[in-house]
Amino acid sequence: MARFLEANQFILNVSENYQELCENVTERILAFSNEKIAIQGRFVIVLSGGLTPKGIYQCMTRASYVKKFQWDKIHFFFSDERWVFNEDQKSNYGMVSKALFSKVKIPNKNIHPILTKDCTLQASALRYEENISDFFELKNDEFPRFDLILLGLGLDGHTSSLFPGNEALLVNSRLVIDVTDKKLTEERVTLSLPVINLADMVIFVVSGEPKAGIVHQVLENYGSTIYPANEIQPTQGELCWYLDKDAASQIKNPNIFIKIPKRIGIAADHAGYQLKEYLSKLLRDANFEVIDFGDQKLNLDDDYPDYVVPLARAVAGGQVDRGIAICGSGVGVCIAANRVAGVRACLINEEFSARQGVEDDNLNVICLGSVETKKEQAWELVSIFLSSHFSGAKRHQRRLAKVAALERSP
Repeated sequence: MARFLEANQFILNVSENYQELCENVTERILAFSNEKIAIQGRFVIVLSGGLTPKGIYQCMTRASYVKKFQWDKIHFFFSDERWVFNEDQKSNYGMVSKALFSKVKIPNKNIHPILTKDCTLQASALRYEENISDFFELKNDEFPRFDLILLGLGLDGHTSSLFPGNEALLVNSRLVIDVTDKKLTEERVTLSLPVINLADMVIFVVSGEPKAGIVHQVLENYGSTIYPANEIQPTQGELCWYLDKDAASQIKNPNIFIKIPKRIGIAADHAGYQLKEYLSKLLRDANFEVIDFGDQKLNLDDDYPDYVVPLARAVAGGQVDRGIAICGSGVGVCIAANRVAGVRACLINEEFSARQGVEDDNLNVICLGSVETKKEQAWELVSIFLSSHFSGAKRHQRRLAKVAALERSP
């Protein structure tokens, strides 16, 4: 179970290991891509180079994921590129092509590489800028809004090809910049800082103990401009940091960030009693404090509102962090819980909604149907529900505010 941390304007997801990190990011990309495609018919992602993202691209091609992506509706751009041939082992395009593009059926028109070596460095940057402008149909002085940008983090705090002290950091009128620096072994082409900060979502992906020091420095100084990575502050979108435990090992005072539920309320009628007992034991074994609102014994004549309403009131009042409500179908407890102001309850029977319901809609009571949901599946859904965290994105806060206003209406 991943730990979700929150610090003012960004979300941290700390995975147990690199494999889990790649799976968590892949899950986020999959969910976000499907959401965007449903809304706008396409998903536009910017890929990063490096060893850590490589594992994500490989994960996306696994049998458990590959058929879930709508590849023909996804467009792939690149955050930066070294001035080398595509066949060079240092080429970001070359790495992504081997790890991802060569393994799945993606229309050629959906892949937008940064062309290198067939023109000058400056001409390459201008050509990529024109590619982006044409794709987004930009007018003069307009900037694109990518759906998702993946970024890595260098030991010096650089990200993409934006390096400490380099003049590229000061460019605010270009979409794409050519980068030269005496410290670099290769010249580069990179997206500009304003383009990155206009994305709907930016995800940093960092792995390994060698990166722990710079992760600590960047996150502890969030809001400053000490490192280039500190300057990634989306103006309208979401900023997420996905780390494995090694990369997160030097974060100071992690309790400042950690905001995971500890006190869990649970309630069920006779139809959900057995599942309630099963989940309660697993929760206690996982070191959660469990508050049982009943029923305390199997009673075929009990009524679910008698137990679910006190649970819902405890969630709304902050006596418990989150709630679990169970009946035969899950419908009755959902109806009852949502009658309490401040409760956002939903019947959940699959993993996507267990996660997205929390991240987007701040779901605080999960409702389960014991008849159709097996015990093992119920535990998986509860685990995802408890390990997910509200993103806090402005658009989600705006929508929830409108829902809350309904509760105040006569």
